[in-house]
Amino acid sequence: MLMGERSKRVGVLGGSFNPVHLGHLHIAKELKSRCQLDEVWFIPAYQNPHKMNQSVVSGVHRLEMLKLAIQDYASYKVMDIECKRKGPSYTIDTLRLLREQHPENEYLLILGSDAIKRFHEWNSPHEILKLCTLVVASREKEGISINYDDNKLERSVREAIISTPLLKVSSTEIRSLAERGESYQSLVPAPVFEYMQQNKLYTQPE
Repeated sequence: MLMGERSKRVGVLGGSFNPVHLGHLHIAKELKSRCQLDEVWFIPAYQNPHKMNQSVVSGVHRLEMLKLAIQDYASYKVMDIECKRKGPSYTIDTLRLLREQHPENEYLLILGSDAIKRFHEWNSPHEILKLCTLVVASREKEGISINYDDNKLERSVREAIISTPLLKVSSTEIRSLAERGESYQSLVPAPVFEYMQQNKLYTQPE
């Protein structure tokens, strides 16, 4: 740690952000307050290893949209470490790097309910739990459903989870609306909408 630096409680929000939308900002705002986060770091994946067949716009576009989306939030940051690394983006690699570069921080990994259901399939899930606390944003009122064969992992995940409501909006929906030429302006931050229009993003079938 450099002189003058202090430890921070950091929320790590990863994903394709294809594109970033108001739901992502809602999650960041809710969890910053509920979990008393100092900062939220948005880390777009170069390639989601669980969605290898899904096409995404370039990392350059997704990084720029994120920067536009958070420009009015001093405690939000965009990290390009996965886009720079290229290849499949494994969370464990990112957490190891964050721990190496900023060992003083406490990290809370923000996941959706679909992600937590498949968490046992991730690369090195036990080590991930040692490096961070899991936070789950869910649309499910009845809570998070977890059913792993590994009882130790399931118990550790349940102990780590903090749950928060999720705004009902998705990147898939926005891409579909853009492709059909229908309005999606109310679902994304204004600067992101302007950028998408200027660059004609998602106007062609995937």
